[in-house]
Amino acid sequence: MSVYYDFNRKPDSPLAKCAIWTTNCSIRNTKLKPSQFKFVPHCTAGMSSAEATARSFQNPNRQASCTYCIGSNGDIVQNVPEEYRPWTTGGDLNVNGVTGAMIDHMAFTFEIANTALAPDYPMSMEALTSLIYIMVDICKRYGIPRVIWNNDKYFSSVASNYNTINVHRWYARKACPGNFLMNCMPTVADTVNLLLAGGGNIPSGDYVIDGIDYGEVFSPTYYRDHYPDVVASPYGVNDNTLWEHFRDFGMNELRQGNETFNARAYKERYADLREAYGDSNQMYYWHWIVFGKAEGRNGL
Repeated sequence: MSVYYDFNRKPDSPLAKCAIWTTNCSIRNTKLKPSQFKFVPHCTAGMSSAEATARSFQNPNRQASCTYCIGSNGDIVQNVPEEYRPWTTGGDLNVNGVTGAMIDHMAFTFEIANTALAPDYPMSMEALTSLIYIMVDICKRYGIPRVIWNNDKYFSSVASNYNTINVHRWYARKACPGNFLMNCMPTVADTVNLLLAGGGNIPSGDYVIDGIDYGEVFSPTYYRDHYPDVVASPYGVNDNTLWEHFRDFGMNELRQGNETFNARAYKERYADLREAYGDSNQMYYWHWIVFGKAEGRNGL
């Protein structure tokens, strides 16, 4: 049975650009406190925007919804109020007697757009970063001290004394959330916990994308000196346009942005990163900034 509420209410998270509400949700039936709730990220198995995904869930015939929709550009749109149960996780499997429908009663769920489909269902750097920051925001607002990810459904899925990340494939015969996100999940969980431990401050500056400072891997002077083809193009006008080229094209092409990091070498050197990120080349810069340096990995 769906519920009704004020469709003019604002999003619960300040990170959401807007709310596109649906009545495809219900009263939560759980003894867990919000501080014990789970996170269940899903893939949309499509490439629609956050707004389009949320609007599709307004159709009562779909019988589906989620707490937040995330687009490939990083946009976040709320679909169901956090105090209600979203209709996201289903399936005919269970973990220790808990089904996907039951897990939604104790979870915040996310539908995240893909940049391509099977077999891996990859996601953009912007979408992954938004997932991390919305999880951090929820944790801070509800007093969730940390998240736990263990790719063993029997270890981590139903314990009520700590928060954990669950996935749809544990409860249904589906690929969701896709191999890409499954491979990224340790990084997602570690980054959420790192930001929680450090206060979760989002940096600002000329080279920030979705809270990640790419000044760690980009210098306009270096870029200008090493890429005459960019200088000769419309992007060679000034520091800002050089940054735009690096942001929109350079990282995808594995161009080196400064003297301290070579993404092509980083990708070739670490098989675990290639397994996780494949040809999503921007993710190698992202990983270096967030984890690689701190882990003592070789960035050159």
